[in-house]
Amino acid sequence: MNFLEEAKARGYYYQCTNHDKLTSLLENQTTAYLGFDCTADCLHIGSLLQLMLLRLFKKHGHKIVVLMGDGTTKIGDPSGKDAMRKFLNDEEIAKNSEGIKKIITSIVGDDIIFEYNSNWLTNLNYIEFLRDIGSLFSVNRMLTFESIKARLEREQNLSFIEFNYMLLQSYDFTKLYEKHNCLLQFGGSDQWGNIVAGIELCRKLNNVETIGMTTPLLTNSEGKKMGKTANGAVWLGQDKTTSYELWQYFRNIDDENIEKFLYFFTDLPIEEVKSLIFDIKENKKNINNIKKILANEVVRVCHGIDASQKAENIAIAEFEKEDSSILPVHCCSEQEIALKKILVDIGFLQSSSDAKRNIKNGAIKINDQVIIDQNYKLVLNKNEKIKISFGKRRINLQLN
Repeated sequence: MNFLEEAKARGYYYQCTNHDKLTSLLENQTTAYLGFDCTADCLHIGSLLQLMLLRLFKKHGHKIVVLMGDGTTKIGDPSGKDAMRKFLNDEEIAKNSEGIKKIITSIVGDDIIFEYNSNWLTNLNYIEFLRDIGSLFSVNRMLTFESIKARLEREQNLSFIEFNYMLLQSYDFTKLYEKHNCLLQFGGSDQWGNIVAGIELCRKLNNVETIGMTTPLLTNSEGKKMGKTANGAVWLGQDKTTSYELWQYFRNIDDENIEKFLYFFTDLPIEEVKSLIFDIKENKKNINNIKKILANEVVRVCHGIDASQKAENIAIAEFEKEDSSILPVHCCSEQEIALKKILVDIGFLQSSSDAKRNIKNGAIKINDQVIIDQNYKLVLNKNEKIKISFGKRRINLQLN
């Protein structure tokens, strides 16, 4: 298979502005770019589909430019948003940029060109930009794009600064074409309007036909955008979501997502995925065993083979052998600590009020015993481990 054939087979291909032109372009080595705004210091699983697309593109011998949107982060993309983003300062954006770059490199590899759009956006002359770039955009046309139309139809405020985002992302495409002969832009399906606008600007400014290709929006069985759970975002970085937690997330996905996710999030050959799906549908093999394969492959891609094997071993010990001795360990510096506080500290819950509610509802266990006292305190002794359980999440707590 070539890149486009495999991208379609895996379900990565959603829309393309010019399929025939893309097919022709990919006959030789070409350069594509994908952009990430720096709104957090890590990426969550909602971005994993795009990273897998980049891995595939590189596997087929093409070049990748990753654009760090440290400039556009100061504006905020209205696509899929109900309200304007919180403004971040330069230090926060720089920290987020480095965190995202680390995640991308660990998953996609080192041989990537990183660009930062602050390099050409920060010192733009506003009057010149309006005259040279703004004059090429039709407000009538912009109002037809989903990212803007949806906000207006919901009668939610769309600030003028957000309205400018499409111009800036479009300008990015022209700069990357000029610097790297970049003729292809990837993005999620919610970026379609911005990508189309960039293509039109490249044609008007550079007299070149560029191409856009989007991936499908990653949704769960309820049709909601993936990336978050009731307990918060599922991050790709080990310091935010441990390998064990990531393994458990994919081990416990809804049955109807298993086929899609095996194609999306693993490097397993297409024929091997087909065989696994056949085993589920025709041979009636245990779907839970296939989910373990999925979980192993996702953690291997995101955190490495050692982390994947360790996560599986922990899960087997905990749920099949009932051995909690090799659970992840959180070290606490306090000998006595409120249960509601430690539940937030270890990331099981997002706030003290969430913790109190779950304790009251009997969702928390200490050493396999249900605790319902909202003011319960843990007392830690040296060399002793206390097992904390919340749903399928388990961790050992010990004194530092």
